Amino acid sequence: MASARVTITVPQVIADKVKIVAAEQGVSVSSYICKAMIEQMAADTADVLAEYGARREAEEREDRRLSA
Repeated sequence: MASARVTITVPQVIADKVKIVAAEQGVSVSSYICKAMIEQMAADTADVLAEYGARREAEEREDRRLSA
C-alpha cells in the first residue's frame, strides 16, 4: 500500500483541539484528519453533483418549453 506525507500548518490552539478530539474518539491525529478530509471531499462532491443535477433539470425544462 502506498503512503503519503502531508504537512499542514495551523495555529497551536487548533492543533491542540484536534489532538483532544482525536483522543476522545480513540483514533490517531492522522486518522482523524484523513477522515475529516474525506468527509469534506464527499460533501463537496455531493454539492457539485446536486448543483449539476439542478442545472441539468432546468436546462431540460427550458428545452421542453422551447420545443412546445
